[in-house]
Amino acid sequence: MYAKEKGGKSRRGLYGWRAFFAVFGCGTVAAFVVMGIIIGSLNMFFSALSSPEQRQESPLVLGTRQPRETTKPGVLDLCELVEAQAMMSATTGNRINEGDQYEDTALSDKEADPRTVSDSCTWEVSVGATEVWNFNLEYVAYMETKGNSDLIELAERRFESEVGEVENVLKAVEEEGDIENLKREGDGKYFYSPSDDGGGFVFIRRVKSGVYVVTLTSSDRGTGKTAELQDYRVETVKVAEMFDEAFERQIPDL
Repeated sequence: MYAKEKGGKSRRGLYGWRAFFAVFGCGTVAAFVVMGIIIGSLNMFFSALSSPEQRQESPLVLGTRQPRETTKPGVLDLCELVEAQAMMSATTGNRINEGDQYEDTALSDKEADPRTVSDSCTWEVSVGATEVWNFNLEYVAYMETKGNSDLIELAERRFESEVGEVENVLKAVEEEGDIENLKREGDGKYFYSPSDDGGGFVFIRRVKSGVYVVTLTSSDRGTGKTAELQDYRVETVKVAEMFDEAFERQIPDL
C-alpha cells in the first residue's frame, strides 16, 4: 500500500516497521551468502590438497638406514643408553659401580685390531611397587678390523664363552631357553634360577658382531618376594629391543 501525504499525494516505498524488517532480512541473507562462499572456497582448497591425484604426484618416501662402514669413537655406549632411557628406572643416582669402565680401543689403543667397544655397569632398580633388583649389563662389540679377523666368528665364540660362565653366576639353573619375538636376528639364550636360592636371571645375546649379557638378581633391600621367571622375561624383553637396535645401527656392516 502507499502512504498518502497531506494534500492527497501518495508516497512510494516502505516505512516504519516494514522498512526495518526489510533491511534486517536483506542483511541476514547477505551474511549467509558471504559465509557460504567462504566455506565453499575452503572446502575446495582442502579437497585439492588431499585428492588422490595430488598424493600420487608427491608420494611419501620413508627413510631407510644406509649401510654403515664405520662408527665414530665413543658413539656406541649401552650403559649411557640405559640411563638416558631410564630402563628399569636406572639412573646415574642408583648406579652401583663406577662409570669408568667404558673402553673403545679407537680411543685407548689405536693400534688394537680388531677395534672393540666394551663396558660393564650395575644399577639397583625398583621394579613394580615392592621389588628391588640388581641390574647388571656387560657387553663387547667387535667393530672393525684391519686384518682378516672374522668379527662374527669372534662374537659367536664370545657368546659361547658367556654361556659357559653362567654356572658361576647362578647356583642352580632351573630353566633355560630362548626369548621369542625379538625383532632382530641373532643368537639369544636365557637362564633362570629361583631368587630364594641365590639365583636370578641371565640373558645372553649376540647381534651382528656384538654380545651383551643382562643379569638380574633380587637385591638384599627387597621385600623378600621371590621374582618369577615371567617377571624377569618381561623386563628383559624391554631392554633387549633397545640393545639390539643399538647394535644393529651402530656396529658397522661387514
